Amino acid sequence: MEDPVSKKEELKRKNRNPKIKSAVATLVKILPPPGKVLDLGVRDGFSTGELSKAGYDVIGTDVNKKFIKYARKKGYNVIHDDIMKTKLEGYNFDIIYGRHVLEHCAPTDEFFKQCAKVLTTAGVVFFIFPLEPKRKPGNHKVFFPTLEDFPGSELFTEITFCNSKDMGIIPFSDVKGEALYIGKLK
Repeated sequence: MEDPVSKKEELKRKNRNPKIKSAVATLVKILPPPGKVLDLGVRDGFSTGELSKAGYDVIGTDVNKKFIKYARKKGYNVIHDDIMKTKLEGYNFDIIYGRHVLEHCAPTDEFFKQCAKVLTTAGVVFFIFPLEPKRKPGNHKVFFPTLEDFPGSELFTEITFCNSKDMGIIPFSDVKGEALYIGKLK
């Protein structure tokens, strides 16, 4: 099967991997394994693999079937699913991990409701998302220019909310900055 990602995207992927590793390392420090993790927006599955190597029991999801096929070819435990209309209710994950997923899911209150449906009663969300001064062209549905513009969720108690660099996470180079939101289900 042919890689669903162009050569240009392949280069971006290689640049993205150390950044994903830094995010997973931060998650491990804050919420060490074991635990059952739902990895949202897996693309090529690299994050799913890193979470698994770290000691988590991981299921990765993506809305793009081509990405799912590619990640499965690489041996990652991934399924086709959209958190906004998930079929995973009742799976009881301990952690939902997502990097650059939140900005694709609107409205954010509905996104957090869907997340709550698949978490254990003590479940935690770990999201990294771009801080953008304006909506990017393409498929970003929501944007947050600053940390203060992020609405959070009444369903979760904030554990950490900061610039991701403050936690040692290497930001993606195509954004002005990134935020890290960790929240525990109330």
